[in-house]
Amino acid sequence: MAGSTNAPYGMIQVAVLGDSYNTGGATQYPLGSNNTNAIFAGQPVCFSDGVIIPITATPTTTYGASTTPIGVASGFRYIDGSTGQLTFANNLVASAMTASGHSDVQVNVQDNPRAIFKVQADSAMVTTDQGKNTALTAVTGVNTLDLSKQSKLTIDGAGAATTATLAVRVVGLFQSPNNNWTDTYPDVLVTWNFGVHQYQMSTLA
Repeated sequence: MAGSTNAPYGMIQVAVLGDSYNTGGATQYPLGSNNTNAIFAGQPVCFSDGVIIPITATPTTTYGASTTPIGVASGFRYIDGSTGQLTFANNLVASAMTASGHSDVQVNVQDNPRAIFKVQADSAMVTTDQGKNTALTAVTGVNTLDLSKQSKLTIDGAGAATTATLAVRVVGLFQSPNNNWTDTYPDVLVTWNFGVHQYQMSTLA
């Protein structure tokens, strides 16, 4: 049942602030040079010396070279090093270019700073958490056991607060049957807290 099952899926874009037209579209970024770590759909990603990498910890309003996101990965496109075929995937293996021989590697990133994402909380919340900020949890957690190859990132349900520097703003409860604020693992809606997204920063240092 929704809200009662611990089944995180990372961040999934479902809307845009202001009820703007939401295509769910993503910008396609070249991977850059080789990636050290695997990347999974639903994971926030950032630039690191021109390479797209998954963030390593919850971001804040202070710039971090491996934590300040440009958005959330939603898929991957590359020429497979083994088959030579154009391939679309939900994850990208580590060292995709050197170990696997993939080429023309592109990362689809939902990079709108005003995007609204569906995400699962790691604990129960309350209605008064709407409008508060909170951190991301299980940032590097991933599901490698089935075909989804999806992030297992969640938000800190118990940590929702007015703290200005936290990663995301809780904008509401995701509307679905049997999903409630007080469920053990509610599905909620969040957007990037202002100043967390890399495209809202003028100084990257």
